[in-house]
Amino acid sequence: MPNFWTKWLRDIADSQGEDGCVPMICPAYHGPKSDPAWGGNYAPLVWYLYGYYDDERMLVEHYDGMKRCTDYLASIAEGFIISKGDLGDHMLPGDEPGKEEFISSETPRELVWTGYLYRSAAVTAQAAKVLGKPGDVRKYAKLADDVKEAFNARWLDTVKHIYAGGSQTSQVFPLALDIVPAKDRAGVIECLVESITEQYANHHHTGNTGTTCLIDKLAELGCGDIMWKIVTQTTYPSWGYMVSQGATTIWESWSLLAKCGNSESMIMWATIDEFLYNDLAGIKGPDYYGPKPFTPGFKEITISPLVPDGLDRARASVRTVRGMVTSSWRRTDGGLVLEVGIPPNATASVEVPTPGLKDALIMESGNDVWAAGAFVSGTSGITAGKMSENGVTFAIGSGTYRFEVTAG
Repeated sequence: MPNFWTKWLRDIADSQGEDGCVPMICPAYHGPKSDPAWGGNYAPLVWYLYGYYDDERMLVEHYDGMKRCTDYLASIAEGFIISKGDLGDHMLPGDEPGKEEFISSETPRELVWTGYLYRSAAVTAQAAKVLGKPGDVRKYAKLADDVKEAFNARWLDTVKHIYAGGSQTSQVFPLALDIVPAKDRAGVIECLVESITEQYANHHHTGNTGTTCLIDKLAELGCGDIMWKIVTQTTYPSWGYMVSQGATTIWESWSLLAKCGNSESMIMWATIDEFLYNDLAGIKGPDYYGPKPFTPGFKEITISPLVPDGLDRARASVRTVRGMVTSSWRRTDGGLVLEVGIPPNATASVEVPTPGLKDALIMESGNDVWAAGAFVSGTSGITAGKMSENGVTFAIGSGTYRFEVTAG
């Protein structure tokens, strides 16, 4: 896969215009048509793949292109707000199959475009820091801050805690970017959750930007059970609905009845696997939209499984540049077993869930590692343990581990 992504990024770079604009589709066989929410992914994609593979050559090769793309986006902004583009939040579900919107009428396109300018500037500053370019760090960090300030001034209602009209995408996109002011964060999350759970009966109502943001962030925001309900829906709109209609690939639209577009193979919705790996199995990869710290190349691994109601087990593995990372959990009578594998030359923070247990006893391969609310030292490979939001988090080294959780 590294060879594939390397070639793919070069295709994007080859399609970039002299002004820095990246077309919507690369190679640009549809012509130079552009959209900041499509071509604006260039810099975030380079940064994401650097995080995944820890290959600084990606940054070196594409840094100039990242800067030119970010500069182009900044050049078409007025007061740090972009009002020039095409699609915005693409392919919004309708009230019923066939009523999809090719361009969302509920989320301002300018909000989406401006958010991508912020993200592009932020990751370009991060890349500049890695490459030792302090002048560019200051330039693009300031640009990101200016865009964030303009974004919130333009769209955030600090009384109602909603962005723009309060659509799900308008709410979750700034949360994913992590640009919501601290005093408004809880309110923005509450409004988003109310829309999903009450207005849309545990369904998403988002286009391509909003949907990927939900997948990227909802569990991290403490709403993993809600994301699980979205993922397991079989009624319209959902991935399960596609399956119920005989789909063997991910459609472009949420139904084949859509009059605005109905390709039967569109990768943009296939990001649902990120939720399965990152959240259900708990193997955390790099953040795409926001600034969550991540040590490149999985040198420092985080495993934190989501254990939602209605699910008894999950298992996944991710092949990293350091080797295979594995996570497998299953419920037991009164407890849970979590097995993880950490490759050589890596360390890990592993959160062992303790669902419904106030005084959990945790053993690793027969040895007590947590008892009476405290870490029990002495087990090889485990150097520390502490209470965390959803269980107990242990610091471990490379190797395989079997954590068994029971009532204390």
